[in-house]
Amino acid sequence: MVSSFSDTNPGLANSLKRDGFIVVGQTIRKLLPEEIQEAKIESELMKSLDSFAFDQSRDTYSRERKIIHKAIGLLQIPSLDHS
Repeated sequence: MVSSFSDTNPGLANSLKRDGFIVVGQTIRKLLPEEIQEAKIESELMKSLDSFAFDQSRDTYSRERKIIHKAIGLLQIPSLDHS
């Protein structure tokens, strides 16, 4: 099984996403405005969970998010990439 960049480099992938970029294959593309907002909300959620030491909730969220992204990848939903 081939791992995605986000799977092998989660910290860097999240930093790029917060800055408005995402890695697709071997390229970096700009995020759409709604994707940037999602990244900001997710970042705030993770900071809140960390600040209140909700480690189990943070881990559960991260695990479920990976499952959802894997399912979306298996469905091969086309990207709305207009770059």
